[in-house]
Amino acid sequence: MNDPEELLREFTEHYARSLDAAHQLREERIVVIGLGAVGSLTALELAHHGCSLDLIDRDVVDAANQARHVLSERRYLNEPKAAALAAHIRAQVPSLQDIRSLVVDINLL
Repeated sequence: MNDPEELLREFTEHYARSLDAAHQLREERIVVIGLGAVGSLTALELAHHGCSLDLIDRDVVDAANQARHVLSERRYLNEPKAAALAAHIRAQVPSLQDIRSLVVDINLL
């Protein structure tokens, strides 16, 4: 059985490491390639942590997959995912100033 004091010490150390990692992330530029359901949620979460973002996707927001997507608002239909997500993030996280979007097929680079 674990000692309560040992558990508290382990939790405190883990929490301190997590805070350090979050502060380090804020100083990084993160590139998110592919802004489907997983990529868009990842980008939104990183934005809430204050990360500078480069958003890259070649596709447009499609009605067929809107139900599982962060960009579920009708106003984003047929808009490039990168530009739409950048606008969505700016509205959700107004303090985030450094966000860029690029509509490109990276397979062609």
